[in-house]
Amino acid sequence: MRTKGLITITILFMLLFGISLVQADDVDNKLVQEAMDNYVKGKLSLQGGHYEIEGVKAEFDYLHSGVKEDGSLFVSCADFKAGNDVYDIDYYVKKTDGKYIVVKEIFHKKNEKPVNDVLWQLNQ
Repeated sequence: MRTKGLITITILFMLLFGISLVQADDVDNKLVQEAMDNYVKGKLSLQGGHYEIEGVKAEFDYLHSGVKEDGSLFVSCADFKAGNDVYDIDYYVKKTDGKYIVVKEIFHKKNEKPVNDVLWQLNQ
């Protein structure tokens, strides 16, 4: 029941504030995925091969294949594992001067359950 409520609230929020995510085209999808991959690899390198999430050292699992677009922002996510737990991190990517750059990351879900329902907007 809580999930239905969260979905309803999210949809209402999106309708009220004009937020609409659409599937990115194949070229953007590929370039966004490359930007995310480079970002994650760089962070893993800096953190000794682990990705720290809420004080937990997790291992990279995979990048999700779908990329959504909202104006100048692209959104996709990656999964990380620590023991039996799976962490989902959302990455916000912006195209700037022809380059795709990760501008924000948000810890979104742990074990498929949302821990952050906030939709981040670049203009805030």
